Amino acid sequence: MKKRIISIVMMLAMVMSLVGCTPNITAYLEKTKEVQNWKGSKISGQAEVKVSFKDDQGKTQEVKMPMTVSGVSEGKEKAEVKVSMDMTAIKKMAPAENDEEAMKMIPDKFEMHMFVDGTKVYINKDYFNAMAMGNKEALANIKEDYVLLATDEENSVAIMPQKAVMEYVNSAEFNADVMSILNKALEGYKPLGDMKVEGNKFTYEATSDQMAQEIINSVTTIVANWDKVSGDIYKLANKMEAGVDEATIKGAVKEFKKDNFAKSVNKAKETIKGSSLKSSIDFKEGRYLQEVVLDLKVKDMFNMAMTMKSEAVKDDSVKVMIPKSVKKLTSAEYMDLIFHIDQTPIINVRVNAEELEFSDQQPTIVEGRTLVPFRALLEKLGAKVEWNEKNQTVTATKADKSIVLKIGSNKATVDGKEVTLDVPAVIENGRTMVPLRFLSENLGYKVKFNAEMAPFYMIDIYNTSDEELAKALKAKEEAMIAEFAKKEKESLEKADKSEKATSVGIIGGKDSVK
Repeated sequence: MKKRIISIVMMLAMVMSLVGCTPNITAYLEKTKEVQNWKGSKISGQAEVKVSFKDDQGKTQEVKMPMTVSGVSEGKEKAEVKVSMDMTAIKKMAPAENDEEAMKMIPDKFEMHMFVDGTKVYINKDYFNAMAMGNKEALANIKEDYVLLATDEENSVAIMPQKAVMEYVNSAEFNADVMSILNKALEGYKPLGDMKVEGNKFTYEATSDQMAQEIINSVTTIVANWDKVSGDIYKLANKMEAGVDEATIKGAVKEFKKDNFAKSVNKAKETIKGSSLKSSIDFKEGRYLQEVVLDLKVKDMFNMAMTMKSEAVKDDSVKVMIPKSVKKLTSAEYMDLIFHIDQTPIINVRVNAEELEFSDQQPTIVEGRTLVPFRALLEKLGAKVEWNEKNQTVTATKADKSIVLKIGSNKATVDGKEVTLDVPAVIENGRTMVPLRFLSENLGYKVKFNAEMAPFYMIDIYNTSDEELAKALKAKEEAMIAEFAKKEKESLEKADKSEKATSVGIIGGKDSVK
């Protein structure tokens, strides 16, 4: 939460600083306040998203997706929004992409119908079906037409802001607090661009290069003014129930380094070089018209051009009818519906801090016991392995220790003595699977089973002390971090050289031959 609130405030400042707190942006904000105070409104709009990319054969493919948006709002608490997108162009790509099965999962039309009532959000069930999202079984069991994300204390949901916070965010007090913070944070900042104003029409245009430089300049200014504004940010965070202390906010930019930040931004800039944004909004009596043109170019991936036009009309008589056929879900149920995670266990095994690879058959859990392919495990533990096809037995010997397991039997012999197993060795997908803990401990190893991230499990097998294992694991982690940092540094240096080369080319101009 501490990092989140800092990130939110910083991002808000960065976005606002693209045009700075100039007289033009101040006038624009005054106009938006008038709109926010409407008792009701209706909105309608059309958009088109055009995406082009190269397929596996190097041919350029282009997809156009028209979209419509409509909705109404009642005060600041209630709203209804409908979004419809034509997906037929994507489905027609199936022959070109030779992926007909995948295309069957895509609907002809994607439609989302959403209601907002204070902190409650209702979404039509068909939205999840259409996008082939989440837990299909759970979705099929929902008989109601809409899904409601619960936000009450009973369901312990913390991903939606509570009513008091929402009331503050929608208040004039919040607007005043934010503007005060921005004015202090951006003191001395001069934007490279500004909104253009013609009567009551406000237009903003910028290229990706311009926006990148604005971000670098604005964030650097904010950091320089941080001591002046951190106290106000702390007060705002408290009003938003962020649970962050003043010392954390005050020290949030302590590690900021302009050069490193600039390199990171410039690296991202090169990825979207040639992109641009144009946005305009024309305020008229009782209505406003908005137009957005986004040209996004992502290097070596795709180009996307989006145009959107919309109109909002003041209508005090508007009423939002919240749906009655609703299935209320907890946050956990809702997240499972959207991002259903397969509960099939994913088991990683380390022997004395070294990863143990299983190439053909992965480990599995049977009745609470981990079974692994016998040869990979036993040879890693330094044992000699013998397989008797006729008797269906596995024999492992190491020094003076001998262990024999029979497929399908819960009896094993250790140094000639019979013992009982919790689960027997089995054959799965043509591979002999044996109990990991039983074999490891009988060969003189200790076993640690970590299930904190279930269904992702980590098993450590080791014949050293706990302290030595911890030391070895820490060394491995530090080596990985160092390698990542090295590659990141090399990447930034490469981007920096590219930036300098471009600058030299611009300054030098053309070569002349006499």
